[in-house]
Amino acid sequence: MGNKMFLKYLSILLLVGLFVCCLVSCGKKEPDENIPEASKEQVSDKGGQEQTADNDGNQLLGPDGERLAAQSREFEVQYIRTGLLKDTEALSAVSVIHSSNELKKYYEENKDTHFLERREDFGADYTIGFLDACAVYDESFFENKSLVIITLTEGSGSTRHKVDTVKSNFNGEFYVNISSIVPEVGTCDIAHWHIIVSVDKEYAPKKNENVTVYYDDRQFIPSKKLAGQEENEIEDFSFSLMFGVYGISSYDSKTGDLVKTSDATYPEKYITNYKLTDIQKKQIFDMISDLDIESYPDEYNPHGDAASLPYLTLVLSVKMGDTEKTVTVKNAVSHYNAKDKKGQAFLDVCRAIEDILTDTAEWKALPEYEFYYD
Repeated sequence: MGNKMFLKYLSILLLVGLFVCCLVSCGKKEPDENIPEASKEQVSDKGGQEQTADNDGNQLLGPDGERLAAQSREFEVQYIRTGLLKDTEALSAVSVIHSSNELKKYYEENKDTHFLERREDFGADYTIGFLDACAVYDESFFENKSLVIITLTEGSGSTRHKVDTVKSNFNGEFYVNISSIVPEVGTCDIAHWHIIVSVDKEYAPKKNENVTVYYDDRQFIPSKKLAGQEENEIEDFSFSLMFGVYGISSYDSKTGDLVKTSDATYPEKYITNYKLTDIQKKQIFDMISDLDIESYPDEYNPHGDAASLPYLTLVLSVKMGDTEKTVTVKNAVSHYNAKDKKGQAFLDVCRAIEDILTDTAEWKALPEYEFYYD
């Protein structure tokens, strides 16, 4: 009888233990293979580890640890009504301004199209003038700030605007979200506006193409550039490039001087003159604009500490608006494969310019090299 009772109690204990084990096992959450690796780190939330995804699973960090998600930025804004002075199509555009000289240039280029003067008398339907608004944007302002000017057209002069958010990421992309404020009863006059957003220079976009504007949650598409904006930018653009082994070749877009080699008994025989076509100049302008040359140090080695003989020399000097910059690469490995993306971008631009120049009939008509390098 005692043995039977003992076996009965033992069976009950075994059943209870099995039940507890099942509960513990069911409570464990197996890793979800469908969650991206970045999101898994967010779910695990390891102490002290930087998050690679936000609460919605959006990527915050790229492969190199750079932040991708746009972050909200502090900003100030002025809304200026600027009518059109000419009977022309409605204009919408985005213009990035980094200096007082660029702002003056913007005024000069667009004053014949928009009313950009001061306004002494203005009623409920108007605002202060453009020049009145710009009085605060002096040289000291531009030491730490930049402007993003958004021009747009409304079908009613009663419509007003509100900039809800300004965001940017560390890849240089910049976002502005604008809402319209429409009264129940409005006028039927067409109105043209300048929305002037100021932001810290470190978060400001480098150029117009980096700006995306959303208007009432729809992407705002600029209809055209203002008053030959791009044409003037390209017209003022110039560059020179020294390239090749020991930097024996060079080109200056201002003078048109194209040198195949400076290392010759009679170097004057290796000089010709070549003027870039409009297409070539725009192509090079676009490439250098995308490069963000101001972000490179004055002396730079895209190969890191590596060097070789014969060595590669590249000296790229650029003038774009108020920007003048020279990047010098000396004693570098004589090939165009860099150690990182930034270096590769620089080498790719230099190589592309070199290919344009060496493919011209003027270059090909020059004598063969007198000396070669092993």
